[in-house]
Amino acid sequence: ALNERDVSYTNKKAVLYGLMIVKNSSGKYGVNNLNNESIIGEKYKTITFEENSQEFVVETDNGKFGIITGDGETKINPEYDSIKIMDKNRGLYVVSNNKKYGVINKNGKVVVFLEYDKIGIEQGSFSADDIDNPYLLYDKCIPVEKDEKWGLLDLNGNTILPIDFDGLGCTKNTSKDSLAQNLLLIPEYEAIVVCKNNLYGIYNSSGKELIQALVTDMYSITSGGEKKYYLTYQGITIDTLDYLLNVGKIQPVNGGNNSSATNNGSDNSNNNNSINNADNSENINNESNNSNINVEVNN
Repeated sequence: ALNERDVSYTNKKAVLYGLMIVKNSSGKYGVNNLNNESIIGEKYKTITFEENSQEFVVETDNGKFGIITGDGETKINPEYDSIKIMDKNRGLYVVSNNKKYGVINKNGKVVVFLEYDKIGIEQGSFSADDIDNPYLLYDKCIPVEKDEKWGLLDLNGNTILPIDFDGLGCTKNTSKDSLAQNLLLIPEYEAIVVCKNNLYGIYNSSGKELIQALVTDMYSITSGGEKKYYLTYQGITIDTLDYLLNVGKIQPVNGGNNSSATNNGSDNSNNNNSINNADNSENINNESNNSNINVEVNN
């Protein structure tokens, strides 16, 4: 009945779309239109309105979740331990059962098998990156974790990056600048920072290695409205965009500020040479070809 409604602030937004969540005397929830006609029967333990997609996440008495549209049509059967909208335009959902996560489409078809410990990144850890969707980087890369290793999948569940990395993004840095921020994304190259063996590298959204995971840290600094990216290698601070463009000869895919290398408190006027021509005693072994190299940029 209308006088027994018990809805949260989020659910109240359903009224803007001509719908309202109602609760019966048995404590079960349903959805009515503004004429008090039933759209979704009062039989669910909880109902949550998703304004972005104008759908309802319903929970059954046995704790299973599904999706019902504003027309009362069952879109995803309530058979998952959790369900979250991943991409409303593509009709993709992150679901879980028995603490394993996967992705299904609007027809209930499995896109990514429910075999991962996590899907998506911790958005709050990279607040300076303006991440719109923690489940979908650059609108094409799905971050996944399995057995404490991370990788990237595409929208069809195919591998972009193998699940072989200790983490995605860099959450520590050696900069003395108080403006230094954690770094995951470099949009100018559609690049993603990876971590392996406590060292960092960069791959693009197609899975191409741009910089090997051999540098100490990576971070961003925004000052005067301009955002710059830095990496530290053998104690030297280097402008990442400048290095990729002028040393790696890799053109950005999006507009960038192709700034020159910045010393950030040390003399890095010769960084472009020092990163590839450091003393042999400081060379880092590349396990892929067993040769001594410095940070390698791949064209």
